Amino acid sequence: FTDALIDFSRGESYEALVSLKKVTYLVLDEADRMMDMGMGAELKKVVAQCPQHAPEVTKAGPLRQTLLFTATWPREVQRTAASLCRRGALEVRIGQVEAEKLVANSNVDQVVSVVDERQKLSLLKSLLQKELGPGETGFVFAKTRQTCDYLVKKLRGSNKEDGI
Repeated sequence: FTDALIDFSRGESYEALVSLKKVTYLVLDEADRMMDMGMGAELKKVVAQCPQHAPEVTKAGPLRQTLLFTATWPREVQRTAASLCRRGALEVRIGQVEAEKLVANSNVDQVVSVVDERQKLSLLKSLLQKELGPGETGFVFAKTRQTCDYLVKKLRGSNKEDGI
């Protein structure tokens, strides 16, 4: 993906098809997996084509916002993050890093349920009803955006009738 983006934005042998000159928010999800696939150099090439300062002042301020999301925090991801973000960038962690190992936050309960594919939605609804009190919210992670869209539709549709 990054190779194609670099090719389309550079336009070395043709007119560039994509411009990164107006990027205000640069979001890199699964940064650790990108590093595992050896994409660090490509990411730096993409970032180099984005402005350091936002073309227009946004609600977040005059600087381009760079967000990296990662499940782990190995040294290589830390180095890449430091090279892509400005000095003193805000770092938010859920869990703690101790001796190069990410440790889950002790205030977060993790429950694994092995269920048939057809049972997942009803189990999710049941868990949300059980665990969330009035006015409380929660995070639901899914593998694909399509699955997230599906869950939003199903959960919003059942919100009134199921009390979610």
